Amino acid sequence: MSPAGALLAAAGLWFAVVAAYAVAAIPFLLCLALAWAAVTGTRRANRTRKERT
Repeated sequence: MSPAGALLAAAGLWFAVVAAYAVAAIPFLLCLALAWAAVTGTRRANRTRKERT
C-alpha cells in the first residue's frame, strides 16, 4: 500500500470513529436537552405562580 493509501485509510477510519461517536451521542444530547427544557419549564411555571400570588 502506498503512503497516500495508508493516509486515506487512516483518515477514513478516524472519520468512521468520529461518526460513530456522534451517532451514539445524539440520544444522550437529546435526553439532556429534554431534561433541561423540563427543568427550566418547571422553574418558569413556579416563577409565574409566585408572581401571580
